[in-house]
Amino acid sequence: MESTTGIVIMTAIQIKLENIGLTFENLRGQGYDGGSNMLGVNNGVKSLILKKQPLVFYTHCLSQCLNLCLSKACNVPAIKNMMGTIQSVSGLFSNSAKKTEKLKSVIESSEI
Repeated sequence: MESTTGIVIMTAIQIKLENIGLTFENLRGQGYDGGSNMLGVNNGVKSLILKKQPLVFYTHCLSQCLNLCLSKACNVPAIKNMMGTIQSVSGLFSNSAKKTEKLKSVIESSEI
């Protein structure tokens, strides 16, 4: 994209939808972060899409909300330590298919 303005992004979305055989007429949902180019009242992607298709429901990106919450929570020492432990444990299993399969079998056989 030549820029990140609402109109440029909305046009790119429209072209991509058309390329995969979809149209704005069938569009019913959209979700973005809180950037002004996405949520601007006049020229944000959300507003521009709503002008083309008023039936589209908007929800703030839940992944973005979760990311913001986690980044703030990681300033709390107990949570920071917990996140480090989770990262270490996941690293232990992500590098070994054998360990991952063993973990799966333990989880499946437990009553969790």
